Amino acid sequence: MEDNVFDIIADLYDITSPLKEDISFWLNMAEEYGDPILELGCGTGRILIPLAEKGYNVVGLDISKSMLNILKSKVDNLPNRVREKIEIVRGDFREFKIDREFSIVFSAYSTLYSATTQEEQLSTIRNAYKHLKEHGVLITAQFNPDIKRIAENAKFMTLDFSYQDPNGELIITRTSQTQYYPIEQTLKSIQVYDLKEQRKPLERYNIELNLRYIYPSEMRLMLAHCYFEIVDEFGDYNLSPLKDKSPNMIFVARKRQS
Repeated sequence: MEDNVFDIIADLYDITSPLKEDISFWLNMAEEYGDPILELGCGTGRILIPLAEKGYNVVGLDISKSMLNILKSKVDNLPNRVREKIEIVRGDFREFKIDREFSIVFSAYSTLYSATTQEEQLSTIRNAYKHLKEHGVLITAQFNPDIKRIAENAKFMTLDFSYQDPNGELIITRTSQTQYYPIEQTLKSIQVYDLKEQRKPLERYNIELNLRYIYPSEMRLMLAHCYFEIVDEFGDYNLSPLKDKSPNMIFVARKRQS
């Protein structure tokens, strides 16, 4: 299995992607639809571990060996009652096979966009269908494309963030420039990570992140094509209705018989 772009920055991921606003949403979904739960693109366990801590049986799937190694080290330090709730699988969410069925299969943080063609995205959705129990649900959360904002951001190299550890010994900055291709609905983000530790030379990491964004109307068609019935649509993690200017688009879709 080939290395993934996130293998390059795995050690920086938890620092540079501190999103927590969606955790309560995923806990609420677990309470409503039950377990076992499969997360596609689980990374270092940002959502997986809180679910397990609440008592849910979870499986985390990711293609990045380095991200999963970090997750495994976290799991090793958890109490036994939590650790036994977690299973980790390395695999490609477009074509994985796990010999069980789940009450929930979900992808968070625009993970579905990492499948960079429509066919790959359909393959991911079909694969989720195969791994769901009867009447199980697929939940996908991703940013709601705003083509005007995407086009404006594509003009310049921008500073995404600057992080300094509490001791002031490490400074991390990330700059990026995004190229977009509206016909294919794809984005190419060129990201530069600079790490500066006291009394050490500057370290620089360059990655290229490719995404294919999906519009809400297309997402509805893709889910219907893969034999899902949409249960809910949200525009943010507070369960607001999905609208044109919503920051996110979140779909909850139930498996129906083909």
